[in-house]
Amino acid sequence: MKYNDNNIKKIVKLLEKRNRFMENIVWRCGKIGIEKEETLNSMELLVDLGVVDSKIVELGDGWNTREKGREYFLMGKDEDLINA
Repeated sequence: MKYNDNNIKKIVKLLEKRNRFMENIVWRCGKIGIEKEETLNSMELLVDLGVVDSKIVELGDGWNTREKGREYFLMGKDEDLINA
């Protein structure tokens, strides 16, 4: 599989700003011209390399709606090391 270094840098830049769910990453990458399949493959590579990790977070208001979702973040961010 061939990866585009510039697109991987764009994905990392998206994750530098804030933690994101996969649906949001795919949507934002689509807005900047990265195809869904390439986004998913690049995220898988970043997770395998240990650059990106994920955690399960609770969604909803906690009263009427309680769901869980997987949030992706860059390894090494101070706030994530404390919250992980």
